[in-house]
Amino acid sequence: MPKNISLKEIAKLAGVSTATVSRVINNNGRFSEKTRLKVERVIQFYDYKPNKIAKGLRARRTDTIGIIVPDILNTYYSSVVQEIEEKFFSLGYSTVICNTESDSKRTQEYFEILEGNMVDGIILVGGANEINLDDVETPFVCIDREPRNKEIYFVGSDNYSGAKKATQYLSKQTNDITFVLKNTKTVAASERLKGFQDIVSSNKEIKGVVYHYKGESNELSKFLKEKTQKNNFGIFAMSDSLAVEILMAAYKLNITVPEKMKLVGFDDAPVAKICYPQLTTVKQNIKEISSNACELLVKLIRGEYVGQEERNKRVAVELVKRGTV
Repeated sequence: MPKNISLKEIAKLAGVSTATVSRVINNNGRFSEKTRLKVERVIQFYDYKPNKIAKGLRARRTDTIGIIVPDILNTYYSSVVQEIEEKFFSLGYSTVICNTESDSKRTQEYFEILEGNMVDGIILVGGANEINLDDVETPFVCIDREPRNKEIYFVGSDNYSGAKKATQYLSKQTNDITFVLKNTKTVAASERLKGFQDIVSSNKEIKGVVYHYKGESNELSKFLKEKTQKNNFGIFAMSDSLAVEILMAAYKLNITVPEKMKLVGFDDAPVAKICYPQLTTVKQNIKEISSNACELLVKLIRGEYVGQEERNKRVAVELVKRGTV
C-alpha cells in the first residue's frame, strides 16, 4: 500500500479538486461534511502525511499580491487595478500585475507562475469563462468573473441588471437598438448580452440586434453607414472604451449624437466624462468592488472567518444620464 500518495491522487480518488483536498487538510475554506468525509477516508486509508517542508514554505509570507487582468489598456480594468494597488499598498502589500490579453491559456500560466513564486494571494479581474480554477491552492478572489464553482470567492457588478437598465432606457427613445460587443469570451460580456436579450425578448416592439465587433479597420464606419439608413437608432456598447470608438466613428461620418444616434456605454470610466457629448453609461462602483475584494482576500490569507454574504457579492450599478441619449 503506497504511503507517498500525492495531493493530486487523493483528489482523484475522492472525486474532488486538489484545492478542496487542501482546504479539508488545513480545515480552512468552504466544503461540505460529505466532502470532508470522502477526503478523510482516502487520507486515512493511504496514511497520508503532508509534506512539512512544503507546508512551512507556504506558511511564509511574501507580502505580495498577484493581480491578473485581461486588458490593462481597457480604462475600466486599469481603474480597478489602480484601486486594488492603492488598497494593498495601504495594507502593507506590494503587487505584481499580469496582463493576459484575454487569453485563457496565458491566464492559467500566470496562476502557475504566481503560485510558484509564492505570492500571498491572487486577484483575478474579469477573464474568460473556460479557465479552470479548481486546482488553485493560493487564496484568490475573482472580480467581475463569477465562477461556476460556488466555493470560489467573487466580488463584482450586477452586469445583468445594468444591461437591462441601459436597454430599457434606450427603448424609450428608439425601437431600433443594437448591442455591440468586442470580446465575447468574458463573463461580463455574456451577462450584459443576456440582460439586453431578455429585455428585447420581453418587448416585441423593440428590434434588437447583436453586433460582434472584430476591431478591423473601417469596420465601425461600414456598420454605422448601414444604420444611418434608418430614421434614428440606438447603440448599447458593452464598455465605455468601445462606446467612444463608436462615437468617434460617428463623428467622422457626420452622424449627429443624440439626434440621429443614441449611445449608451458601460463602466463610467474617466473617458465617459471627457468625450463630447459626454457619454450616457452604466456606472460600476469600482472603489467598492475593489475594496471589498481586497478585504476579502486579506481575510482568506489570514485564515479568518468569511461570512456567506461575503463569498459571492454583487455590487449595484447605476444608469448615469448624459449627452449621448
